[in-house]
Amino acid sequence: MSTNNTHVVVDVDVATARQMVSEGAVLLDIREPHEWEAGHSPDAVFLPLAWISDARASIPAGTRVVVTCHSGNRSRVGTEVLLAHGYEAFNLAGGMQAWVDAGETLVDMHGNQGAVV
Repeated sequence: MSTNNTHVVVDVDVATARQMVSEGAVLLDIREPHEWEAGHSPDAVFLPLAWISDARASIPAGTRVVVTCHSGNRSRVGTEVLLAHGYEAFNLAGGMQAWVDAGETLVDMHGNQGAVV
């Protein structure tokens, strides 16, 4: 068996993500600013994918992290980066679109009902 520097990304569904967040995990939204402003979970922390390497400045080491984007593709990349930095990180399967489809709340930058863009 050979080893390499790749990390296995584990996908979680919305119900699991919600449970993890209620238990103290960080819901990390890595979408672009205009996507965040249009609609995000009120429980989420915003850190665009381009800045993901700076996560240690805003998320304490040892914190469980559920990473989300629009549909789950960019968040897979972000999850890989966090895993490489030693975080216990998970990818939200289906991203914020799955979040909304499951009936979870989104707010815009003014606190009103948000939308996934």
